Amino acid sequence: DPDDDLAYSNRGYAYFDQGKYIEAIEDFKKVLILNPKNKVARANKMSAEQKLLQTAQTGKNLTGMYF
Repeated sequence: DPDDDLAYSNRGYAYFDQGKYIEAIEDFKKVLILNPKNKVARANKMSAEQKLLQTAQTGKNLTGMYF
């Protein structure tokens, strides 16, 4: 169901747990479109964005060490 915010939220959690932060962010954005007052989805989206930034930063640090 494309209007089921709980389904998007659950899939967002699954993506987050798998380290697929971009996909998680997209699903949490969909939750917020369907339910703009969902504070949990907003917090989860922010967490996924932070993890994505940390992952990108770690990659830059590793690249600098080897190249």
